Formats: sequence, structure tokens, C-alpha cells
Amino acid sequence: MRITGTILVVLAALAAAQATELEDKILKSIQGFQQIMTEGSAALNIPVLDPVTISEEKLNINASPFKANIVVDGIKGIGASGFKITQLQQIDGTSKVNMALELPKVDVTGTYDIKGKAKIGFISVKLTGDGPLTATLQGFKVKAVADVKENSDGSIHINGIQMGDWGYDKLNVQLKNVMGGGVIGNTVNTLINTLAPTLINSNRKKINNLAETTGKDFINHYLDAVAGKTSLKKPDTSAIYAGGWTLSKEAQQILDRLALEIVIASSDNSGSARAFGNDTPNLADLATKLLADFKEVMKTGRPDFNIPVLDPAVVEKVPMDVKHGPFDAKIVAIDSEVKGCSDFTVKNVAQIDGTNKLEVTLELPEIDISGKFEMKGKVKIGVLTPKINDQGPLALTIKGLNLIATVDVEVNDDGSYDLKDVTMGAWSYESIHIQLDNLLGGGWQGKIANDLFNEIFPTLIELDRPKINARVKVLAQNVINQYLDGLAGKKSADFVAQVKEVSEQFRTAMKSGREDLNIPAMDPATIAQIALSAKRWPVDAQLIVSNISVSGASDFELTKVSQIVGTKMVSLEITVPTINVQSNYDLESLVKVGFIRFNINKQGPMMYVLLFISGPLFRTINYF
Repeated sequence: MRITGTILVVLAALAAAQATELEDKILKSIQGFQQIMTEGSAALNIPVLDPVTISEEKLNINASPFKANIVVDGIKGIGASGFKITQLQQIDGTSKVNMALELPKVDVTGTYDIKGKAKIGFISVKLTGDGPLTATLQGFKVKAVADVKENSDGSIHINGIQMGDWGYDKLNVQLKNVMGGGVIGNTVNTLINTLAPTLINSNRKKINNLAETTGKDFINHYLDAVAGKTSLKKPDTSAIYAGGWTLSKEAQQILDRLALEIVIASSDNSGSARAFGNDTPNLADLATKLLADFKEVMKTGRPDFNIPVLDPAVVEKVPMDVKHGPFDAKIVAIDSEVKGCSDFTVKNVAQIDGTNKLEVTLELPEIDISGKFEMKGKVKIGVLTPKINDQGPLALTIKGLNLIATVDVEVNDDGSYDLKDVTMGAWSYESIHIQLDNLLGGGWQGKIANDLFNEIFPTLIELDRPKINARVKVLAQNVINQYLDGLAGKKSADFVAQVKEVSEQFRTAMKSGREDLNIPAMDPATIAQIALSAKRWPVDAQLIVSNISVSGASDFELTKVSQIVGTKMVSLEITVPTINVQSNYDLESLVKVGFIRFNINKQGPMMYVLLFISGPLFRTINYF
């Protein structure tokens, strides 16, 4: 089956050549071969090639974290003879031919037997499965250039092949009963089908080389057979199974994810807790491996799981009340960049007997936070109590952070996991220091205020410990569950993409309305009348604005869209270049100055333009 597609690429192109003497012979050879594919030829010693059959193939896989032997048997591929030539053009003055071929569909059936192991860290589990195998390739298309030689006896020989663009619409592989079937079997098959196109794309150079060498030899072997002579060179297939296949970073991530799923599924679910044998991992082992993998995810993100880079992370807004010691103020940290969270060390993971709860102990050497601050209030410095209304750069460093948390792991019916609850235990740090530049304008007062703030900062942290615990609990639970869902093949919501999509739908609705939702057109928006009144010495006035038309709002731009980490909230910033307002006005007013009174009554058109409106639609979140 693997060689047939290569043979078809060149032979089919030859069939579509123009009617020169050479091309007539090419056409005749190809048409004869296409017929032989479905019927075979005992006289030429060519078997039936559609359907093509393979009695047995043995494959060895040694790609971390997998090591396995696979035997496929009874393979039958149907549809290879249904190729169509979509382009064939001989290059003037040469024996080379440009060609394009389409193969609508090939179906493959057979059986497989896989034995091996998947290893994650120090955890090793058996990899097993046997049963029916099916594969479907749809919409295969290829372009190539063939250098064709006409022999003295009238037969045709391929001197060389140069592969061009090629691809396919769909490839689907199913291994029934892999890992016992069921949910884990479906997950494994899903990941295999995610892996296949990644492997193919990262090995295009290798595949092209095989087509241009081994593929060419197969084509000449069959051309010689069709011409009634024995091929001088029997094709060598060893290059197909030799090394040199590329495993891209993305492919490695998929393999790691597949191995983790298999390790998880190898556990025996018994009631609310899992009972593990000597050769299978426990929850503590799985959590240790997951945390090690998650450290790398924090640095790189996982776009396929909709998880952004978490180290450094950006925290948009953190408010805090500072009412202790000499301070009576409110401070807000803005757009803070948090570095160092992925440098944690797992000191201990212990499963609590008889439960699915784990006690996790972590150490973090240093966390550095930089951003901006806004502070309003007052501070007592000696006999002075200056007011604070300042903003500027913020820097915060925490060293030697130790924390203990208890996580309650829920084992779902499909074998996947969720963090049911996270309880923050004891946590402490060796030192903490904060610097607020430009506080009280800098200078000696700013230095004293910073020193005073650092004296009370540990107390403020202690007072806010319950709020900090609550926020960390939600953040950790949401992010880890999003990662676990991704590992289980569950698609998490991409809120950023959804907001962008909804905003475009709303833009369209603003311009044309949505009758199905009873929403009128809003750009331009019309307002019948607005009545305003003002009564403040020396004026008593009434203003009626009517026939108001507001246009330009639908030209808004989302200048920033980002999901707030660990939440289902999205931060937006919107810019509207221009808003035009046209209306009529009717003003009636009475002016009183002492004994002097007079009226001002006017009416007429009124127009005004608002230029470059911008700002945050949502940026406030209480982190503590």
C-alpha cells in the first residue's frame, strides 16, 4: 500500500502526456497498468494491486516515552486505481514531464497487535492492544516532475523524480480495542490522529526522498514488468524502515500526552479511590509527573489547551487596603509581571490514606513582580501627615517561599481527573521587599514612606492571608483543571476567540440589526428626544434635544483582548476612532441678575464630533 501511492504519482502523470510519439507510449503503458492494478497479470507476474494485500508487517517503535513492537496483518487497501490525472505537460526541449494527480479515497482494513510499554519518569506501564485496524485517506493530491527515458526497445524508464507540493484532505486511523477500548481507547485514537499529520508534516523531506529513490525503483520495476522483461533492480524497501525520521517538538508533546493518558488509564478504579498494583502508579506518582510537566507548560504555554504563558504572567489589577500603622490608604498594583513561579521544587507529594486527597509541599526560591502602582490616602511621618496621591513603578521580591496545600482529586467515570478542591495550608517566606518609586514624589519623604511600608507589609500580608488563600485556590484549581481537561482531550473554551467572534457579530448587528433577536440597527442610532434642565443662579434653563442621530460606533476596534488567568473573565480595551452626533435643539432659559431679568430662547441644528475614544471595558478584578 505504501509503494502503490508512489507508483501512481509518476505513472498517472505519464498517462496524461500530450500526443507525441513518446507520450503515446507513456499513455499506453499507464492505461495498461491501471487495468492490471484491478485484475493482475499472471503472465507478467504482477499481482492484483487494487485491492492491495499485505500478509504481515512488523514494526518497531522506539520513540520516548514509547517502546513497542507492532504486527499488522491481513492488510487490504482499496481505491488506489481510482486516481485521476489533473495536469500533464511535457517541458519543451526535455524529456521531463510536469504532472499532477488526485486520488479521491483509499480505505485500509486489517488487524494489529501491539505490545510494549510507555514510561513517564520512573513510572512504566504496559502498552497493549489487538483487534481490527482501519484507515481512510481522502483527497490525496500531488505534483511532481518526472524525467522519462524511452529505451531502444520502446519501453519506458524513469531516470528521476522531483517531488513538488502534496497533501490530503483527511486521514483517519482507528485501532479498535487499543488499551481495552472504551473511553481511553477513544482518547488514544484521537491523539493518534492528532499525531499523524504532525509527523507527516515534519518528515516531508524524508518522504520526498523516499518517493524520489525507492518510489522510482518501484515504478521502473513495474514498467519493466509491463514491457515483458525482468527488472534489473529489485526495489529495496529497507530505507522506509530505517532511521532518520524527525520527531518535532509538537509531535513529542503529543506523544508525552498520549503516554500520560495511558499511564492514567492503567490504574484500576475502585470506588472513590484507585487501588494500584505493584506495576501501576498511584495518585502521588501521577501528581509528581504532572507537576514536572506543568513547570514546562508555565514557561511555554499550551495554545492547544488555551493556556497562555504563565511565567512570566501578567496580573492586570490587584487592589489592597492599607489601614495599619502610619498608613491610611488604598493601593492598586497595575499590569504587574510575575516571574519565577515555574521554578518551584516539589518537596513532597503524599496521598492521604483511604482518600483521593494529596498533600503537596512546594518550594519557590524567588518571585519577582514588577509593574505600576496607584496609591491614594495619607501617611504619618513624625509630626507630618502628608497626603498620598501618587503613581509610579512598583517592584516586589519574595524569597524562600514554602507552601503546603491539600488537593482533592476527583476520578471521573471516563478515567479523567479533576481537582475537586484545593485547600491552602501553611505557607511562609524568608523575606519580602516592596519598592514604590515616586511615592510622595520620591526624595527623603518617599524613602521614609517606603521604609515604613516595608515594616508593615508582612502584617498586611498576614491580615489578607484568607483572601490570598481564596484567590490562589481558585487560580490553581481552574488552571490545573484546564490542563487536565486538555490532557484528556476535552476542548476548553477559548474565551478570547469567542469574544472576537461575538464582537464581529455585534458589529454587523449594529449596522443592519437582527430581526430574529428583535434588535434594531444601532449605527446610526436614533433617539427621538432628550430633555435636560439646569437651575443654578443666575440661570433657569430647559433644553430639548430632538431627532438625534449617532454614527460611527460600529467602527470600534478591540485593541486588547486577553483572558484573565485562572478565570472565565476577559479583559478588553476598545477604541472608537470617531463618533458623529447630529440633532436639533430648543433652548428656553431665564437669566436673573438682581432686578434684571431676560430670556434666551434659541433653536436650530446642533452637531458635535468625538474623536478617538478609547479605554478599558473591563479591567477590574479583586485578586485578594
